[in-house]
Amino acid sequence: GRQAVPSVGRPEGEIFCCTKVPFRGFRGKKRSVIVKYFVFLHQKGEVMQFYEDKDMFYGAPSVLFEKASVLRTTMTHAETLLWNRLKNKQLGVKFRRQHPIDIFIVDFYCHACKLVVEIDGDIHKFQHEYDVGRTAEMQRYGIQVIRFTNEDVELHIEQVVERIKHVLAERTRCPL
Repeated sequence: GRQAVPSVGRPEGEIFCCTKVPFRGFRGKKRSVIVKYFVFLHQKGEVMQFYEDKDMFYGAPSVLFEKASVLRTTMTHAETLLWNRLKNKQLGVKFRRQHPIDIFIVDFYCHACKLVVEIDGDIHKFQHEYDVGRTAEMQRYGIQVIRFTNEDVELHIEQVVERIKHVLAERTRCPL
């Protein structure tokens, strides 16, 4: 887990907290969820929040939840096409879109199978090392990452969905 940096003149370590986090649910309805998190006090007096539910978010900082919410409203055409095939348990398991994990926001995540599906646009041609490092971080948590290009999704959606089904079937934790 995360460790707090001892703070000067303040209590050291982490403080456990609970809060209600508002979000927009299905069809834009306002909802909230009780979320457990830790607050860390740092040397410079900075406060960072990390969500405790590591099974789902792996210590993602609270700021990523806000960014993920914005990303859900601005999905690319390829992401929207694939989301229409993944949502509502169409493949037998629940996928989440624009989901925070640790310090990253992944395109699609199936928690039951610990599977991340990433759709790579043109920018990914220039950030291969970053993507490799990001995948390695996911693998540290036992999460498998599979990647497709925008073109794969837009031109060959059936093959993409079949590949995802195949990987889901291979995942031993997956309840298919």
